[in-house]
Amino acid sequence: MPEAIALSIWVLRHWQRQRELIFLVDHCQHTDFSDSECQKSSDCADQKICLRNKCILGIPTTTRCNSDSDCSNDMACKHGICWSAKDDQNCKKHSDCKDQHVCFDGRCSPGEPTTTRCESDRQCAKGEGCVHGICWRVAALGKTCKTHYDCGDMMFCVSQHCRIGVATSKACMGHKNCLSNEACKHGICWKLETIGNTCSNHRECGDQSLCLNGRCKVAVPTYESCENSGQCSGGAVCRFGICWKEANPDELNCKMHSDCKDQHVCFDGRCSPGEPTTKRCDSDRQCANGEGCVRGICWRVVASGQTCKTHYDCGDMMFCVSQHCIIGVATSKACMGHKNCLSSEACKHGICWMLETIEDKSSECKEHLDCRGQKLCFENKCKNAQLVQKLCTNDHDCGFKQGCKYGTCWAV
Repeated sequence: MPEAIALSIWVLRHWQRQRELIFLVDHCQHTDFSDSECQKSSDCADQKICLRNKCILGIPTTTRCNSDSDCSNDMACKHGICWSAKDDQNCKKHSDCKDQHVCFDGRCSPGEPTTTRCESDRQCAKGEGCVHGICWRVAALGKTCKTHYDCGDMMFCVSQHCRIGVATSKACMGHKNCLSNEACKHGICWKLETIGNTCSNHRECGDQSLCLNGRCKVAVPTYESCENSGQCSGGAVCRFGICWKEANPDELNCKMHSDCKDQHVCFDGRCSPGEPTTKRCDSDRQCANGEGCVRGICWRVVASGQTCKTHYDCGDMMFCVSQHCIIGVATSKACMGHKNCLSSEACKHGICWMLETIEDKSSECKEHLDCRGQKLCFENKCKNAQLVQKLCTNDHDCGFKQGCKYGTCWAV
């Protein structure tokens, strides 16, 4: 009798299993997988994202991300960028966009507030919009940059584009306290997206990179959908169902100072204009933060006419004076704000920095080298100048109200 009961149970279970299999086969034959169940976006096809446990067609946005929490509602993170569930990105004015977004170039783009009050876009800087009485700047991917501080709090400047960094547990005072593929910001080292690794195909590079000429290059997505690279324009490459293009040309990328032309130093993987100091050196370690050892002398990175509104629009050692970034000189005084510093100083990174004023009346000169830093000798006075992208050997090689210093033209 027990054997008969056991056999009956086995038959019943076998029959139930067969029904499940029949149901699954029939279900698979008639199911549209565009609405299939999922736990995460990687469970879905290339151009589909997982929202509310369903795979739905997505549209790429310009927002970088590490996880879904970095994206807005009705968006998901996939391949390092946020994807929207529907095309609600087109706009004509800021009110067409949802919160924390601004209308820029006819598209709703993620934004971040500045400290500037406004009544219209005209009162905001380029790339900003006036929303709720405050200027908002366009954030994340597609935003070009020169320094890490041109980007958002968790973003860094890699190949002139803002990329998301990953925080480590290492404290730092400057980039020299971090590894070569890291950067120091907010007192801790952040891991950056590396470029220049050798590769044979795109899969060997990161989600936001392409394999071009045997090297991984930083890439930015376009709004073109594709099935293969032949459907992409302008030499772009099809990956993850959308066209990607290289972020910028190679000529400014570097790994060492010798990769750069004269009067330039390799800083943060980019060739940047530099000016010599009076310090002699054998290596970068003997130079200050923001400097590099070139031909036995420490060279500091200088601003190349970069415009600004606040000190934090400029690099680590630079400050905003008359809407242009200039280099500051660190003092030994600690500060919590500008009120703790002299009127000729500014508080940044917890210390007071001495600033160069527009015209130092006590600084008389006969030639440009009588003036320090980014100043030129004009009418026998040292005056602030902006770097002009033109090489020279003397003042005659430069234009009106320009002078030749460090082998480059500067404009007063």
